[in-house]
Amino acid sequence: MSVTTEQLERFLRKVDVLFPVPLSQKQDLHLFAEKLSEKATICAQLIQGEIVALAAGYTDNVMENRGYLSVVATLPEAQGNGYASELIRRFLAIAAQKHLDAVHLYADRSNAPALAMYRRLGFVEWKMPNEPRESDVHFIFEFAKEKEE
Repeated sequence: MSVTTEQLERFLRKVDVLFPVPLSQKQDLHLFAEKLSEKATICAQLIQGEIVALAAGYTDNVMENRGYLSVVATLPEAQGNGYASELIRRFLAIAAQKHLDAVHLYADRSNAPALAMYRRLGFVEWKMPNEPRESDVHFIFEFAKEKEE
């Protein structure tokens, strides 16, 4: 499913304040929408031509063969329909098709529903040396490796 930069930007502006630290405090939303549109793997749920839920990140040109799920969000009026879980499953399927070893993401410690969802989907907490975002929970989903004989 293809979405436009304009649809992405409208959605990011709607969900901006839902994040504990608004996205707009970290980056320009117009530029972020352009970056996602040009470089990201985007899984979106649309209703009447507008994005109501999004899971977007990077599955190409990744470091250490790990994808990165950059943003997961659902409009409040669309929450409770399982959109986020389904979109993350789609993102993971795309990453698996590209033979990535894993997908990682960061989540705010105060977002209990998101933390529970990531755990249900098979993500586990992960600490890297020199963790860049120590105040967040860092999760990783590792794809099972075929045993070599």
